[in-house]
Amino acid sequence: MRRLLLLLVTLFFLTFVGFSLSYFTPHAPLQGASLWNAWQFWFTGLLHWDFGVSSINGQLISQQLKEVFPATMELCILAFGFALLVGIPVGMLAGIMRNKWPDTLISALALLGFSIPVFWLALLLTLFFS
Repeated sequence: MRRLLLLLVTLFFLTFVGFSLSYFTPHAPLQGASLWNAWQFWFTGLLHWDFGVSSINGQLISQQLKEVFPATMELCILAFGFALLVGIPVGMLAGIMRNKWPDTLISALALLGFSIPVFWLALLLTLFFS
């Protein structure tokens, strides 16, 4: 019960932070409303897949998400499959060769991979493969 309550508080906090990013901008559409009423309106729209209109090109954000969602899922599934195909054999090799040089090398590379920020790794991979 305690974890469920903590989950609800965390979700409320995260939605409030996400909402605040748009509410406190100079030309926010709900800026005249009270903070609580504006959050309720925003959260109701979120539950109904109504994210509003883009301030950049004037299109519905939900329509833009529908256009790019298939490509995003394709990338996610391929990355997950690649991680399984590489990660399981490499992890098994590290387990079989415990406390030997392959285990040390694999552990060091894994630590390096976790230490590099994702945005920096994405930039390096973009530069490397382009």
